[in-house]
Amino acid sequence: MIRVAFAAFLVLSILSGCAAPSAEQSVDEQNAQTESPQSQAPSEAAPADAAPAASAPKAPDAGIVAKNTALSSALATGGIADAAVDVQNNLILMAFELPSGMIEENAAFYAIGAATNLADNGQDIKVEVFSGAQSTIYSVSSAEAKKFVAGETTAGQFRLSLKKT
Repeated sequence: MIRVAFAAFLVLSILSGCAAPSAEQSVDEQNAQTESPQSQAPSEAAPADAAPAASAPKAPDAGIVAKNTALSSALATGGIADAAVDVQNNLILMAFELPSGMIEENAAFYAIGAATNLADNGQDIKVEVFSGAQSTIYSVSSAEAKKFVAGETTAGQFRLSLKKT
């Protein structure tokens, strides 16, 4: 289970464009953290009544948190428990271990359908399904998925717009 969670986190990070800091960034960040206020010149010291630096992490958008929760619940309702989900501005990512007895493509299509209900037209939907040591990624634009869910395109047309890697 830990392997799946770590792999899902890694995949989601890669797909979302996050990268590990370079060696220079790490050294610079370490130097910034270890630098003490006593080493600053008196003219550079912050006044006692000054507000703390804006280094606190930004609170997540309430709408995004609600979508993540709704998507996780929808997947669990369909039998896909312990899925990693990440709704972003232009991308919805999901990763999960294929539940026992479930057909991979059916699970992926269910996940895409669940994400489609929450998606904006400009978002892409990506689902990574782990089956043992292998995984498959299904990608589709939310606009194409919405057309399929609304019955505006056939299953064949939808499969043509779906990328499977």
